[in-house]
Amino acid sequence: MYKRSFIMYDRGTKSLWVHVSGEAVRGERKGQKLKFLPSVIMQWGEWKLRNPLTTVLEGRAARGMMGHYGLKRDLKNYGLSVGEGKNVRLYRFSDLAKTPVINDSMPLGPIVVVYDKKTGVARAFMRGERTFNLKDGKLVDDKGAVADPFTGRGAELTLESVPATVWLRNRWRAHFPKGEIYKP
Repeated sequence: MYKRSFIMYDRGTKSLWVHVSGEAVRGERKGQKLKFLPSVIMQWGEWKLRNPLTTVLEGRAARGMMGHYGLKRDLKNYGLSVGEGKNVRLYRFSDLAKTPVINDSMPLGPIVVVYDKKTGVARAFMRGERTFNLKDGKLVDDKGAVADPFTGRGAELTLESVPATVWLRNRWRAHFPKGEIYKP
């Protein structure tokens, strides 16, 4: 454990990596950071519906801290951390449930954070000068261009993913003591 979060061990370099930030905090690679790869946390059924050719490497069910993900049951304890390093902001899922599209600005530029109540999935994208709303399950900009809220892709536009990770709020605060929490 590191600051109340699980940590990965790299046997090759004997380095310890924080899984949610990608930073090595001990060992040969201390201070280095892994490249962020956009990802989505969602229930298997929803993923399979959207990605029917996906296969899974079977494992065994875990119990305890690693065996349960209670976002849909306990929104107030989770948030979507957007950004990297010192420029991070946490969007509480309890706020996103009330306002599923937030057009905001951060040091990295104008962003849109979108949340789907049905699936519990939240994403963040660069929005440029556009302003977005959710209409019929689609992300729609102020000129009528449409994008999928899960992928940011549409016929008329493609939005760039912003580094964003789901966190338990108390663990996020341990890693980002000066991080900002979005206030609606």
